Amino acid sequence: MQRTPGLLDTIVNAVSMKLDQVLTALIPSLESNAAASYAAKMSPAELQAAITFYSGPVGRKLVTATPSVVMGDDVRKILSSAELAEFAAFSQSSAGQKMGALRPQQTNDMRMAVNHALEAAEPQIDAAAKSAGQAYIRAHQPKNH
Repeated sequence: MQRTPGLLDTIVNAVSMKLDQVLTALIPSLESNAAASYAAKMSPAELQAAITFYSGPVGRKLVTATPSVVMGDDVRKILSSAELAEFAAFSQSSAGQKMGALRPQQTNDMRMAVNHALEAAEPQIDAAAKSAGQAYIRAHQPKNH
């Protein structure tokens, strides 16, 4: 029988909020690094083609769906056949080819940056978990009358 119902949820929520802060703070750096990588390998026309595609409805839909695709969802379940055709056409363009070629290195760079940020924030994450747990226990201690 669980003696402290809700304790685990309280700790998980505190850790999730701290992780969200850490990862949200990392986004500008990740975006800047990706932009620099693309700018170094792509022509101005290719960069403009990529901006045009990813600013359009299909590109925005792909960006929104990226977390699902990373977790294993099939892009064919997310895009209609017409959207898939537009994505395929972009992927075959010079801009799409270069972006595809850069993706493995960018994924690795992103993974390393996230891991580094999480390692650096580990003491803060631990402190958030401990503080939330202690506050929960204090709030749920039996009252002595």
